[in-house]
Amino acid sequence: MRIKTQELYGYTNNVYKKSTKEFQTSVERLSTGIRINRAADDNAGLQVSTRLKTKVNTLEVAKSNIDQATNLLKTADGGLSSIADIIMQIKELTIKAQNDTYTPEQKAFIQTNVNELVDEIARISSGTRYNGMELLNKDSGISLAASVTNPLAPSLISFPNASFIPTSGTQARTYDMLVQVDGINQSWPSNPVIRLFDTQKGYLAFHSSNKEIMLRTDSGFVYTGVYLPMGEKVRVSLTYENSNASLYINGEKRGTYIAPSLTSQTTFNIGDTFNPYREGVIGTFYEASYYLRALTDQEILNNYQGRNTSNAVGSWQFNEDNGTLIKDTSGYGNDGKLVGNTTRVIGSFRVNTGGYATDSRTIPLSSVTSDDLKLTNLDVTNSNSLKIIDSALERVSNYRVNIGTELNRLGFNLSHTQNSLTNQTTSLERIADTDVTEASSHLIKAQIQTQSAMNVLKKEKEHYQSSLQLLQS
Repeated sequence: MRIKTQELYGYTNNVYKKSTKEFQTSVERLSTGIRINRAADDNAGLQVSTRLKTKVNTLEVAKSNIDQATNLLKTADGGLSSIADIIMQIKELTIKAQNDTYTPEQKAFIQTNVNELVDEIARISSGTRYNGMELLNKDSGISLAASVTNPLAPSLISFPNASFIPTSGTQARTYDMLVQVDGINQSWPSNPVIRLFDTQKGYLAFHSSNKEIMLRTDSGFVYTGVYLPMGEKVRVSLTYENSNASLYINGEKRGTYIAPSLTSQTTFNIGDTFNPYREGVIGTFYEASYYLRALTDQEILNNYQGRNTSNAVGSWQFNEDNGTLIKDTSGYGNDGKLVGNTTRVIGSFRVNTGGYATDSRTIPLSSVTSDDLKLTNLDVTNSNSLKIIDSALERVSNYRVNIGTELNRLGFNLSHTQNSLTNQTTSLERIADTDVTEASSHLIKAQIQTQSAMNVLKKEKEHYQSSLQLLQS
């Protein structure tokens, strides 16, 4: 018997320590439900499980995004449904008002009823919100701004092939546009001019310092005494007839001036042009029309009220995304293009449906206020009112169709995201989660080994105690 080197005791002690560690690991896995609690448990599996866990968390957020986007669109659709019902009621009342079996007093009562319904459309369009965000009041247009790095760079909507360019100052014509100017980039030279539309001569502009509208004539600028309000949608109209130029703001004539000669006319632009005195205008253009005749005061007012005058040789809506192309809807083919530092302003919101940058997409939102629908100041006795109402109803219906399409698409996104989430979660569970049956087996095995090692160590202790007794004797 050797007492210096106790091989049996050392071997048994190692078995005991190993089985104790396995016991502790099994208890930890069973109590946490996680197989990999530290890098030493499975370093390769930890890397894979971390990636899978990140993907699962991302997909869960994407699923929440889709749910919120769906709820947002359903909220918008609910508001549109109410507006469509109101428009149909307005149409019924308008048809009644255009029947001469009703007295003027009764027609006036119908007009009052319609006015209240139009006000309700305005309330619904501004009150339909999701998380504080207005859903039915999203403007779209073209934003023009001069480049800070290159002041001479153009910032305009150009019509290079326009067939309507006037050749003389006496040629009758009308410019009509809806614009909102929010401010001026004051980094440019003092007292510059911002051109609303440019025809080399005869263009309408406004002074950047005091916002006074000016008319370019042969002898220079004429200060009109009319000021352009900032931050508001304004319909600006300018007519030329018999060497006179008349300026209108929101359908109201504000002054008449001497028109320029307009000799050697070659271009037509909306916005600024190549001009060393440019200053950056911060604003948006929404729509514009051009006529080869001077519109009457009533026609100008009709345009402002939404009863658009026909026979324009150029008519452009800036709320459609056609790249750099500005489509002429008048039928004359006078298409324009965006030039320089111009960008589209599209009412929309973004939603990420998958967790990657490529999964982020933009869902367009439109504005359907009573002004956008041309229902403000609707005259129920006017024969053109039914066309305006039908146009408004078609716009709302088209918007609802687009929302339905987006909802269907989000439904497919949700199904795909849910499938991916299920598959990724299953893969993560197989790698990172505890197999209870396996862990229980290891626990029982470790318990048996630990108890056995303890018993053996006890016997070994008794054996060495007997050896010591021999030495004592």
